[in-house]
Amino acid sequence: MRIGIHSGSVLCGVLGLRKWQFDVWSWDVDIANKLESGGIPGRIHISKAALDCLGGDYEVEEGHGKDRNDFLRRHNIETFLIKQPEEAGLLNLPEDIMKEAAGSVDHRASSATFNEGSWSPELPFDNIVGKQNKLTASGSVINAFAE
Repeated sequence: MRIGIHSGSVLCGVLGLRKWQFDVWSWDVDIANKLESGGIPGRIHISKAALDCLGGDYEVEEGHGKDRNDFLRRHNIETFLIKQPEEAGLLNLPEDIMKEAAGSVDHRASSATFNEGSWSPELPFDNIVGKQNKLTASGSVINAFAE
C-alpha cells in the first residue's frame, strides 16, 4: 500500500440523482493523488505543505518524488517520506497524543446502535442523531431543535 498526503483546499460535493456519489476536486487533491502514485509501497509520502502541518512530530527523509512521478517533477513539488519507527510493529506517537488517548473515555458504546429497521434513506443518521428529527407525511424533515 502507498499513502500520499498533502494539505490544502478542496471542493467537495455529492453527485447523482439516483445513486449518490461523494467526490472531492482541487489542485491539492491532484497533488495528493500524485504523491500516492509516486510513493513507495509501505511508506507515507508527504508534501512540504503536509510536513509544515506536522509541526516536527515525525522524522522525515527526502522523498525523491520527482524521480518517480513526472507531475511532481514538472511542478517542482518537494516531497518527503516519514521515517519508520526503529522497532518493527511499534508506533511512537507524540507524547500529547498518548496522554490524550490514555485519559479518553470510549464513547462508542452509546445508544447509537444499528439495526436494520433504524436506517432509512430519508433519515440515514436518525439512529445516531436521536429522535430530534421527525419525518412529516409530505417527506420533509422537521428538526425538533429548530426555533
